[in-house]
Amino acid sequence: MSLTQDTLAKLLQVAPDDWGRLWGFLAQTGCRRGEALALTGAQIDREPTRDIVRVEPHTTPEGRVWAPKTSSGIRSLVLPPGTVPPALPSAYVFVPSVRRPVHNTTADRALNRQCAKAGIARVTSHDFRRMRITQALMAGAEPVALSRAVGHRSLATTIGYLRELPMLCELPPLDAEPVANTAGAAWAQTLNTRRTHG
Repeated sequence: MSLTQDTLAKLLQVAPDDWGRLWGFLAQTGCRRGEALALTGAQIDREPTRDIVRVEPHTTPEGRVWAPKTSSGIRSLVLPPGTVPPALPSAYVFVPSVRRPVHNTTADRALNRQCAKAGIARVTSHDFRRMRITQALMAGAEPVALSRAVGHRSLATTIGYLRELPMLCELPPLDAEPVANTAGAAWAQTLNTRRTHG
């Protein structure tokens, strides 16, 4: 199933707040599910004009060391203020009501239940990442900057998402006016600005 803005909106309408915030964050950032589930308040820097999420090795509230999938996964994400829900430094940012780390299978089961409740075909947590990367590429994001932003080790992995474009695009009829993907375009502009200005 390819996740679209329509199916995402339906999913977010039925998702309980904790899960809805997680799904929205994954769709907006392209983070991996495990990266988002491991985030604690200590990895979030809040500034008046932005939230900075540091995806980096850290010790979890249970005392375990967590690290991104690869060394390329260590990065900072600059997001609009309020994108990330508030959390104490020693608490998990997403699904804090569980009070322990959420296992990947628990997140997958919750996503499956919520898809069924929304009346949409099943999606996976990777579909959020696929949607974000594809939207950014379609909006003209510079591939090298995008690859770094999503933590890919290889540029070829990011470029590989281009092969999915025909399946993921909801193309308007040929005689229709083009519709701008404003969210993807804004993210692409941010990535391209960072590349050229530091």
